Amino acid sequence: MTITARFLPAAIAASFAFAMPARAQLIQYTTTGFFTGGGATPCTTAVIGSTATCSYANGSVLQFNNASQQNVVKMGTSNFGSFQTMGSAWQSYLGNSFTLQILQTSPSVDGSMSIVGSVTGDFSASPLGGTGGLIWTPSITEFIVGEVFYRVLVDNTGGIDIQPPAPGGTMGDVQTIRGSVSVPEPDAWLLMASGLAGVGLMVRRRRSA
Repeated sequence: MTITARFLPAAIAASFAFAMPARAQLIQYTTTGFFTGGGATPCTTAVIGSTATCSYANGSVLQFNNASQQNVVKMGTSNFGSFQTMGSAWQSYLGNSFTLQILQTSPSVDGSMSIVGSVTGDFSASPLGGTGGLIWTPSITEFIVGEVFYRVLVDNTGGIDIQPPAPGGTMGDVQTIRGSVSVPEPDAWLLMASGLAGVGLMVRRRRSA
């Protein structure tokens, strides 16, 4: 009994470590999104195929292009989709909102086909000014989908500066939403198991005293 008690904390830690589910190292996801016309002059919103639009009768259009399937091993920077604008009245979009959705297919939860995470942000005038002057500011920049950590990479305004529209009624340059993704390393879980072993050892010593 004494030998069993002596090695019980280590046994608990080992069983905890081996009982942990294997952490998938391949992250796969696509993105979608939709606009909400909540500004002073609400836009007409639509989702057609791989694009979402926020448009006005004067020809101004703010568009989001979905990201196709992204494959990231362990961790890295990736593509969350992109914005484009058309027309000169970019001020019309101020106060409208956009929701970015992550559709994650790997790793999945309980064998489901995909799990979804999202972040919403508003459009506002950039404090830095500039020719475009429009930024999308997400309400949060970090969120978790299943066991994957996602981070939206923003500039020093806390948002994403959207390129101004091109002249002549054509779509402006693409402004990609960049981000980073990662999964917890197995070492982090083993560290937790070691901590559990230490707690068990302290409890055993107190009981012996």
